[in-house]
Amino acid sequence: MPAILRFKKELISQIAFDLVAEGGLDNLSTSTVSQKLQSSVKPIYTHYSSMDNLKREVASRIVSRLNMYIYKDYGEEFILTNVAIGQALFAYQNKNLYLSLFAEENPLFTDILSDPIVKTFEYFKKDPALSNIPDDQIANMYMQMSNYMYGLNMAICNNWFDEKFFGLRAILGLIKQMVQVLYRGIIIEGITNTEVQFDPFIINFDKD
Repeated sequence: MPAILRFKKELISQIAFDLVAEGGLDNLSTSTVSQKLQSSVKPIYTHYSSMDNLKREVASRIVSRLNMYIYKDYGEEFILTNVAIGQALFAYQNKNLYLSLFAEENPLFTDILSDPIVKTFEYFKKDPALSNIPDDQIANMYMQMSNYMYGLNMAICNNWFDEKFFGLRAILGLIKQMVQVLYRGIIIEGITNTEVQFDPFIINFDKD
């Protein structure tokens, strides 16, 4: 039976995605995919002209899963809280996927990431609480949140937290405090350069 009929593109894409979820982007290669298929590498190149194209498809699938977390309603007052909680939960439950997409700074994924970033920002701007806030101040809030969440999510993915003392519930509480600081600074106090500091004393940097 021809490889194109026996091994559908969707199957190869799913296997590649699962390999990255299990062991990160380094776990994805022609040999690991072919081993899962119990086949030669021919089916891979029947559907993908290169491994880079397969990696890009995996990145798109990761973004789709991330969006499921970001745009879920967690019952919070502010859109920014929902977005941040979604990002943290995604990182907590999909550590290898998060690291593969964001920690590697792979130039293959630049355009794949740019569109979701813009869409998330436009979604954030729809928060009724920000209706009277200029776009540049909203952009500053979004940037502050993004920088803060990147550091927090990297700590989550690299197991820098000692979960005996600082588990998921505490992490989500920290996020809510961060958002309150941003909203209070922008909306109530009119501060345009509000910054949120990451507290290193709640992280165990020595944990393997």
